[in-house]
Amino acid sequence: SLAVTFVPFALQAYDDPAGLPLPDLMRNQYVREHSSGYGLREAVRAFPQTLQRRDLPIVASMFPDSCRRANFYVPAGFGVMLCTDAPGLPKIEEALDQFGAVYVLVENGGLIGVDVDLLDVQATLLGSYPRPGESETSASIRLWLLERTDT
Repeated sequence: SLAVTFVPFALQAYDDPAGLPLPDLMRNQYVREHSSGYGLREAVRAFPQTLQRRDLPIVASMFPDSCRRANFYVPAGFGVMLCTDAPGLPKIEEALDQFGAVYVLVENGGLIGVDVDLLDVQATLLGSYPRPGESETSASIRLWLLERTDT
């Protein structure tokens, strides 16, 4: 009888954990909020398709623990994202000063990560990585190329 209820739950947890019937508090923690990790793995695994310049650093504009988890999925040959406290403006400015451009992976722009619209740079959206229940336009994870406009 326990197996009858547990097996379907375990299969669902393995195949589609975001679809589990969870109370709202747990759904927020494990699916919707930054601690879920959804979108980060997809974003960094897409680096070979989205990052054209390998000479530029990649700054993670998110909580440091999210950055460290995401770095486990960075493909070989791309180094690691620079982890810093959110929103990471000092690291972003340092990279812009040194290279004139920087890739920034932002988690929840304006809430956790940097709001690129407030920076004096040309910001090009390279990718959106929605969490379960989000769309491309409301995605919590976005990859940007930021470039100085005065150089």
